[in-house]
Amino acid sequence: MKRLGTKSPLIREALFKTLETKKLVQEVDDTYDLLLYAIPVRISIAKSLGGDKTQTFNEVRGIEGVTVVRDIEGTAREDDKNYYSTVVIKFELLSGKGPMDYKAKELIPGLKQIKGLIVYNIGDIEQVRM
Repeated sequence: MKRLGTKSPLIREALFKTLETKKLVQEVDDTYDLLLYAIPVRISIAKSLGGDKTQTFNEVRGIEGVTVVRDIEGTAREDDKNYYSTVVIKFELLSGKGPMDYKAKELIPGLKQIKGLIVYNIGDIEQVRM
């Protein structure tokens, strides 16, 4: 008996008819809207308290919703005791959640809990493209 592969016209036709009638894949959920925001934050990280710069950035990434933490080029400097920089923190929210509420209820309290991190200034929130 001869085996029928996917090159067989009968198999291909049956497969296409099944896929057309069942609509197995839904490509887009119109009710799902994920928004990405960025906010500049002027910080210092104590060298003798808490983790190093990489560890501290990882702790910031551990705050609910935060996806990216990176230095703004040209803003980093250090002395014997501290590392100073302005960082961009990016975070994601589902539509319906306000970025100002997130900043007040999640981001700021989360930053305050990180040992050795001092926040000097928090800039304006900006929506960015995905």
